[in-house]
Amino acid sequence: MRFKEWDDYLNSMLKHVKFTPDRKKIRQEFGEHMEDMFDDYISDGMSEEDAKNSVLENIGDAEDIGKMMNKAHNALIGWIWAGVKVLLVVTIIISLSPVLDLVQQTGLGIMNMIHGYHENDYYGDEVYKVDIDQTVEIDGHRLVFDDLKKYENGTFVLRYRDFRNPFSSSGGYCFDNSETLVYSDNDSMMSPVFVKDLGNAGFVNYFQVAIAGFDEDVSSIFIEYNGNRNLYKGRHFLIEVDLPDR
Repeated sequence: MRFKEWDDYLNSMLKHVKFTPDRKKIRQEFGEHMEDMFDDYISDGMSEEDAKNSVLENIGDAEDIGKMMNKAHNALIGWIWAGVKVLLVVTIIISLSPVLDLVQQTGLGIMNMIHGYHENDYYGDEVYKVDIDQTVEIDGHRLVFDDLKKYENGTFVLRYRDFRNPFSSSGGYCFDNSETLVYSDNDSMMSPVFVKDLGNAGFVNYFQVAIAGFDEDVSSIFIEYNGNRNLYKGRHFLIEVDLPDR
């Protein structure tokens, strides 16, 4: 503000405005109005001191103006409107969340598709690979089982892709643990899963599950699903992977 007297006037006037969020706006509007009045008085040939005082004399009593502004900026209505605006913003954010999540899942999924599978050279040389090429749709997921590789140390590595439906209520979990997928040999004995190498976000994930504990003469490996822990019981699939004679 150009003059201290004007600041004192505005401070006195604004004390009567109970809705504090509007005080800054009122101060700005009245300050601009006082500046315009001052410029007009100067243009009419008044000295700066006289123009300053004339503004204070003609703008009105601070208490009366303050009470008038308080009525115009009703505190109850003001707080209600402020609450409505906050609620509106929250509503917009909530409504946009699924869209933003879908965009994020799409971006991460594309990155996973570009990256693809990691190589598992730390198991030794590859002995053979069996192409599975089977697709299963279950619980909001489309599982594409690509292949099963055997390595020199006896480890098998299953590779599959999990395409998740972001709009499915069950799309939040993945088929990446031994409680979800069960691996067994010809005698239907569970084999331990001791390494998992996977992408962990996006609408598509690339999974590699290393399996050990099979006998050397195993001729088939079974991949079975019986529901996710205590959820989705009754869903079931069984995939048999025939192994070559080696």
